[in-house]
Amino acid sequence: AAYQRKSEKAVSDTRLFAPYDGKIAGRLVENRENVTAKQPVVVFHDDSSLEIRASFPESDFLRIRDLGTVQQMTEQLQPRVEISAAAGRPIDAWVKELRSTADPVTRTYDVTLGFEPPSDLSITSGMTARVVVTMQGTSGAILVPVTAVVSDGAGGSTVWVYDEAAGAVNARVVTVGTLTGDEVEVLSGLEDGDTIAILGAGQLAEGLKVRPQGN
Repeated sequence: AAYQRKSEKAVSDTRLFAPYDGKIAGRLVENRENVTAKQPVVVFHDDSSLEIRASFPESDFLRIRDLGTVQQMTEQLQPRVEISAAAGRPIDAWVKELRSTADPVTRTYDVTLGFEPPSDLSITSGMTARVVVTMQGTSGAILVPVTAVVSDGAGGSTVWVYDEAAGAVNARVVTVGTLTGDEVEVLSGLEDGDTIAILGAGQLAEGLKVRPQGN
């Protein structure tokens, strides 16, 4: 009887059962290879919900942290994730956690967001993506990198706004406010959701055809 129970246990140990639904992302051993107890044999992913880690400079991270709970952060930031392989398909996300220590090399802080991939998109772990959040100043102003604001030579300021339908940029006159670190408040002239040029703004021209980074 003891031998039979031992044999039955050995047979049952030849089958592995996943604790949740998912996909096998990688196999770590070959067929008929001897393995030991607790040795990993497969990489198993639960792709019903995914995470993305975004890095923020200190000034932005402090603003995010001061919003309150992760629920309040999500409500204020309205984060969206856009997978590089599916450009133009923003996916609603939520803030999960913040890392309170800076990266020793980049001096940025990580914020982890969660999102549920749409059923019609095949998204797997390791794909590249970008995170879009709504960052506002203390007076409700929109914050943009200082590199996006160009002087018009007469004391005014402009920002190049991307027109997705035309695939080109157009100059938008803006009113700027307080400069904080590498960002400046835009008090008027921009709206939430506007896509603006951040790099090379000084070399752009009205109606110039451009392509957003990552597309």
